[in-house]
Order: sequence, then C-alpha cells, then structure tokens
Amino acid sequence: MAQPNRNQAPPVDLPPAFDDAHADDSENPRLSQGQITGKTFDTGRRQERHKEMTAPPGDYTKSTRWDTFEIRWREDDSQPGDTYPQGRVTYSISGKADKKTVNGIEYEPLLFIRLSPDERHHQNPSFKGEMDFQYKMYDRVCEAFLAIHGRELKNEDDLKLFLEEGEYTLNTMLGSDDRLGVMHIKKTMKPGERRYPRRA
Repeated sequence: MAQPNRNQAPPVDLPPAFDDAHADDSENPRLSQGQITGKTFDTGRRQERHKEMTAPPGDYTKSTRWDTFEIRWREDDSQPGDTYPQGRVTYSISGKADKKTVNGIEYEPLLFIRLSPDERHHQNPSFKGEMDFQYKMYDRVCEAFLAIHGRELKNEDDLKLFLEEGEYTLNTMLGSDDRLGVMHIKKTMKPGERRYPRRA
C-alpha cells in the first residue's frame, strides 16, 4: 500500500475549475453602455438545463471501477491510537454513479466518498458525544462490506479493493450548493431481494 500524501488537510470537494481557454477577452469587441438594449433571456430553457444539471437525491448504484482512491493525513490532528502516527488518516474515492433516469431525464452524477477509521467526536455541540461524519462513513463502509462479503473489513487492502472494484448503493442528499453528498453506503439489492427480513 502506498504511503499517504502529506497534506495539511483532506482535499475539499470542489467543482472543476472554469475553462480558462477563453479567459482573455482583451481582443474581443465590447458593447458600450449605449449599445446595451436589455436583451431578454430564455428562462424556460434555463429551467430545463437546471433540471438536467441538478441530479435528484436518493439512491445511486455503483457497478464500475473507480480508480481515484487516495490516502491523506492531517498533521495538525493527531491522537493516540490513530492509524498513522503522522496524524488522522483520510481515505477518499470518487467516480460516476450508474446512469439513472428520473422524470425522463438521465443522470450520471459524480459522487465522493470520504472516511476515516480514526475516531473523532463531532465538533458541533448539538451532536455532543456522537462520532463525526468521516468516522460514521467508515463504519457504514465496514457494514456494507460485511453485508456483501460476509466478513469484517480488516485493512487498507480490503478497503481499497472494495471502494474501487465493489458494487454497492450510495444514498445521497442534496447540499445547499445543489451538489449531491454521499450520506450512506449499502449493499445493492437484487430484484425481489429484501434488505431486511420479513417479520413473522
């Protein structure tokens, strides 16, 4: 297993940078104030494009390989018992979910998973005593692995192979920036298969 990257903090999920191929407008003609005539915009088309660009929250399946697995640690956040002595380790991966059609629109969102096996409590006083989200995601990944493979996830090799090659379902929530955040990971159920046994 490769050694983690020495980053001061885990990467932040940011949208791709603007295409700067046309950033230099110095040679393009500009309208004067007198030439601005109050052109109207196609609001209906924008609304349709918004629907196409904004994938709805819910369950998305992953059945293809994702090859973006990364290991990083935080040197400013170290506690006894951490996986690495350098600081809290974070594992992350991202990739396109399987295509899903909702209301006639096909979506294939880019999703991110980030987790840490190093225990930390939530910093928000409202959640006093609870583990933070990155540790909760680690626990959820372990539970999904157990449900699929019938054994505990034991090490980084298990984790990397599962996140990259595994087939699973990701439950998402829409954030304030209209981007999907992964909240849960679980076994992908086959048609007719029940996630929970029927009560007697």
